[in-house]
Amino acid sequence: MLTIKKVDCGDFVGYGTSYMANKKLKVAIIPVGYTNGFSRSLSNSGRILIHGKRVPVIGTVTMNTMSVNITDIPNVQLGDEVVLVGKQKRLSISVASFSEMSNQLNYQTLARLPSNIPRYVVQ
Repeated sequence: MLTIKKVDCGDFVGYGTSYMANKKLKVAIIPVGYTNGFSRSLSNSGRILIHGKRVPVIGTVTMNTMSVNITDIPNVQLGDEVVLVGKQKRLSISVASFSEMSNQLNYQTLARLPSNIPRYVVQ
């Protein structure tokens, strides 16, 4: 997480006016965007995992950031693990489910991942 911000009711989150807070929120800015393979089509609809809970993406996914609503997750801190594809506690986001959310085929999702993201072979 880059930062954690408080957002007042009626404030817009991210670029433009695609998401307006309907109550006071706590929002985390994640340093991942469409240049990292997280599709812009997941703006206001994607999900990630933080503290073993599904967290909604709010606002527009930008080139290198996204905003997520962490209001209902206590004790979130900078440096906490964020899972885009994988497992955290009892929940998981598979490549297949991630691809379904973004209306892409599995191989399209994988092909969009930039080469500078570390790869680990898990057996």
